Amino acid sequence: GVVSVQSDLADGIRSVDDGMTAARDANDDLAAEHLGHAARSLKTADDTLSSWFVAPAKSLPIIGPNLDAVSSLAARASEVAEVSALAADRADVDALRFVDGRLDPQVVVDMQEPLRQVKAAIDGLADEVDEARSPWLVSLVSTRIDRLDEQIGDAQPDADAALLAVDIAPQLLGADGPQRYLVLFTTPVEARGRTGFPGNYAELYVEDGKLSMPVFGRISELERGGLGDQRTLTQPPDLVARYERFDVATTWRNLTMTPDFPSLARAAAELSPQSGGQPIDGVLSVDPAGLAALMRYTGPVEIEGRDEPLTSENAEAYLLFEQYVLFEEENEQRVDVLEDVAETTFERLTSADLPGPRAIIDHVDPVVDGGHIQFVSLDQETFMMLFTTSVTGHFQPTPGTDSFATTTANAGASKIDLFLERRQHYDVRWDPATGQVTGTLRVTLENSAPSEGWPDYVIGNSVGLPPGTNRSYVSIYSPFGLEAARIGGQPVGLQSEVEVGRNVYSTFVDIPPGGAVEIELDLAGTLAGRHYELELPVQPFTNPDDVTVQLEVVGATPVVGGDAEAEAEVEGNVVRWTAARDQPHTLSVSAPHG
Repeated sequence: GVVSVQSDLADGIRSVDDGMTAARDANDDLAAEHLGHAARSLKTADDTLSSWFVAPAKSLPIIGPNLDAVSSLAARASEVAEVSALAADRADVDALRFVDGRLDPQVVVDMQEPLRQVKAAIDGLADEVDEARSPWLVSLVSTRIDRLDEQIGDAQPDADAALLAVDIAPQLLGADGPQRYLVLFTTPVEARGRTGFPGNYAELYVEDGKLSMPVFGRISELERGGLGDQRTLTQPPDLVARYERFDVATTWRNLTMTPDFPSLARAAAELSPQSGGQPIDGVLSVDPAGLAALMRYTGPVEIEGRDEPLTSENAEAYLLFEQYVLFEEENEQRVDVLEDVAETTFERLTSADLPGPRAIIDHVDPVVDGGHIQFVSLDQETFMMLFTTSVTGHFQPTPGTDSFATTTANAGASKIDLFLERRQHYDVRWDPATGQVTGTLRVTLENSAPSEGWPDYVIGNSVGLPPGTNRSYVSIYSPFGLEAARIGGQPVGLQSEVEVGRNVYSTFVDIPPGGAVEIELDLAGTLAGRHYELELPVQPFTNPDDVTVQLEVVGATPVVGGDAEAEAEVEGNVVRWTAARDQPHTLSVSAPHG
């Protein structure tokens, strides 16, 4: 019986693969065809194994468990394929796109129930696989089950992501009432937190799926507007406590000093009505890399004084570097051009015909993961649904994990961070038996700026330092306590505070042109259990941070997992790993007993 259904099982599994590939390519018709074929093949296998001539064999030792496993899994997999085929047949993926700046929310709503059925069927199949596993299974059967398990593992995240998208999209698209989002256009060449200096802003208005941009302006307009210096800021408490001395209530350009984008969004929501703006429902930030990615869908932008127009391929380089050369002595004209680029791009987005979700996701997803586009909804339920994704830019640590991050805020009012490079070396020792963690974090800030040859607004400063000098407010985040600190090898005292669940140690540093400053922190704390996890949040910056980690595991041979598994080197009880912080990373290390 088992042998006779092998061709049907193989055909069914192959068709499931083909159906999933078609679904990921947003080809709903082809997905429905392949999944329907898979359902029929798997159903044939189940019918054979449930027939009268096979039934007596199910009472036999060894043979019985194998027959039961194959029969039950074939039946359940057939149900999944059938439900998925029906969902693909009902889904109008071609309609799931913006046309003339509008995406019909009802198209999204119509996808919710079919996707819930698919999700339930996949979860049921996963449970069936767990129940089917047995030490009595022969290799022929266990191999097929392993393959099925892999397919489930591939399908579940896709189903979760799809269901999340269709559940929250109608609300974000203004299906239940208009939504107004504040857009901040930032640049890392004047560093602030993890988003950079906000030079321009816009209001993006969405009603019944239709986009419009009623407001676009410079961030200075928000600083002068409304209540002016009479504005007050009360939320969130961590942000107010840390940055009140930088006048964040009246100086919008300092609001992005926090590395936690949800905190920034909450503060912006409180300040917007006090700054001449409207109440907002969310905040979006876009830096040069993010703007360049969006220009793929809006077409080239002509720039006065530049032979070729800006495109998705060259816009990031222009916004980060070339503009300062092209308008070396014309800063006001440079700012006007920068404003035109951002305004033109978003104005076109509000009336554009955009491709389907798969095409957009493939292009924009790496930019979101890199922190170049961030978005927070102020609706608590929607925010929590989005919290597990990288788009929210949240900085809260996972309890029971190690982590570190360095932020710099330009304190000289210039664009000199174009020349700043940051390196971080973490030498840490972990004892799984006691949970004790001790380590030294070395942060090197290297300033390659020249002392002449560039405009003053690029390499100058407002604090009277020689040209080319970078003055930065440096903040280093860790869950652990500070034992000692040194700058250039000399002991120093750092300001110690808490922000979004992390200890943060801060100071001002002056980095001469062509020079470097090294900050060392001795840290100590404890972690429970025999599993060590190091989280490295993404640091979107002009030049991605280089990170080196050396972890010594006391009394055990480490086993490395997470996304660092392939790159990490293990020698004895020491793990060495290097990475660039252009994406979020996690180093997972287990210390098995014995």
